[in-house]
Amino acid sequence: MCSYILKYCDCFKMHTKCQNEIQQQQALIIQLQEDLVDKNKRISELSGLLDKYQSVFNQSPSLSTPVTVIKGQIQPQQSRERQLGLNDVVFGFGGNDQSHVHDPTVQTRKRGIGISAEPQNEDEIQSKELKSYPKSEDVRKLIKGAILENDFMNHIASSQLSQLVDCMYSIEFTAGEMIITEGDYGSLVYVLGEGQLEISKDGRKLRVLDRPTVLGELAVLYNCTRTASVKALTNGTLWAIDRTSFQTILMRDHLQKHNDYITFLKSVPTFSNLPDSTISKLADQLNEVTYRPNEYIIRQGARGDNFYIIADGHVKVTIYPTTENGVIDRTKEPQF
Repeated sequence: MCSYILKYCDCFKMHTKCQNEIQQQQALIIQLQEDLVDKNKRISELSGLLDKYQSVFNQSPSLSTPVTVIKGQIQPQQSRERQLGLNDVVFGFGGNDQSHVHDPTVQTRKRGIGISAEPQNEDEIQSKELKSYPKSEDVRKLIKGAILENDFMNHIASSQLSQLVDCMYSIEFTAGEMIITEGDYGSLVYVLGEGQLEISKDGRKLRVLDRPTVLGELAVLYNCTRTASVKALTNGTLWAIDRTSFQTILMRDHLQKHNDYITFLKSVPTFSNLPDSTISKLADQLNEVTYRPNEYIIRQGARGDNFYIIADGHVKVTIYPTTENGVIDRTKEPQF
């Protein structure tokens, strides 16, 4: 009898152990299946982005050309703008933006948004009235979140972002409706508010959108045709802004920055006596770079392809070997 009980206990323990192992294996399988779904979704998203990039490169030879002011007209020029942060700001002139040596722990600074726009008169841009549409705070957060997640638009200035949100209006759509047709001329940028949309290219389904996402931005940013088709799978809501308002907001901000740069350069003693035409050309080449406390702007001995003007904050200038820990100056703005 004792032998039988012991044998039963051993079998029960083995059975329990096997059940635990099976449960662990099942949990692992479920986790791997979820990971596979996430990875497939990410692959689909990246494939869509790749199609976007390829479509724009094939259509637009002037990719990523923003607008600058030359004699009252908006003209294309190489992008040299940087997104500003809340820390010290330094203006720089010269070669490659990444040529300066900096702390490797600091992330690479991202370029500002580029826009390829038709030439317009500066007065028209500044005087154009933009219509705003009331929205709840939740809707504003939804639109802002979608724009900030978009690879082509997430570097715009906060002032531009607020204006874009103000100018967006709602559009209701029904299941089966074509929102965007591949190859068409695009005049609107959309943000999906509610509902499901299917993205396809060359008749091939790419993915389904069911969360706030920017749509149609490339055709407006780079004056190319629609790079994919978008079809409604359910009823829903879009938020839209027209091409003219969209480009006016971006160009107006650029014009304001250009004028601010000119005012700033004239306040620097070294440039104060230069002709206005020269100051304007310098302003065209000026880009803003943000540095965090204790980050190096220039390193002694490094190749010098840029020179900098302190726009905001303080810097410590050192040279070695020397006395007093190498400190030779503590400089405030505006100096270079």
